[in-house]
Amino acid sequence: ISYSQGDMNGDLANDYDDFLAFRNAYDAANGTGSFTAMLQSIPEPATTSLLCVGVSCLAFLRTQRHRASSSSMA
Repeated sequence: ISYSQGDMNGDLANDYDDFLAFRNAYDAANGTGSFTAMLQSIPEPATTSLLCVGVSCLAFLRTQRHRASSSSMA
């Protein structure tokens, strides 16, 4: 039961040794360096937020241009 709660080495404590054991087991099952590659593929929340703000600004500018061109045609 301790394994399912993150205690990889059975010492009843979740610590850095458990993390190392998990990382080694993950790399053994999925290939060397796969744990590091998995962590690098996850964007940090600030990057995602910045992307959302940028897309929102572009959408806003597009609607403003569309309104301006529609009003000049009428």
